[in-house]
Amino acid sequence: MGRVALKNTIFGTSVASFKKGRASHAWVISSGALDDIADDELHISEHGPVDGYTLDMSSGRGEIHGITAMSKISQLLLHFHSSSAKVEAVCDNQGAINRCASVSFRHLKTHPEKNADLFLTQQKTQESIPITLSWIKSHLDKQPWKSLEDLKDQHFSRDEI
Repeated sequence: MGRVALKNTIFGTSVASFKKGRASHAWVISSGALDDIADDELHISEHGPVDGYTLDMSSGRGEIHGITAMSKISQLLLHFHSSSAKVEAVCDNQGAINRCASVSFRHLKTHPEKNADLFLTQQKTQESIPITLSWIKSHLDKQPWKSLEDLKDQHFSRDEI
């Protein structure tokens, strides 16, 4: 794959799930244009389990894991393309976003807080790339949908979709 010019802004989103003591996460990075999300050549996405100590597993860790994974991949993409594009990212967990923005410790070994590993990774990533994390209300899609066209018909903003 050859190098391509990146636009001024990369758009990302992440989500998590927590069921039966197990957390998972998913994320997508694209230009923010709705049709790009449907094109396999114009977005990057992934999903998977959340790692960590079983007794500390929560939906919050899943959300932070998704935010961190999406941020790190954005960082790698920008570095690979020698780009100074901004990253705009949304997540439906306001607490996770607020917590990622308010990390005050700098060393993992001296901090007993749950999720400190992810907070520190996210903090380092945000120090190296221009990333804005925003909250978006979840589950706005009250009507069933199967495609991006169905979502467009519900008249949501880009962030909401």
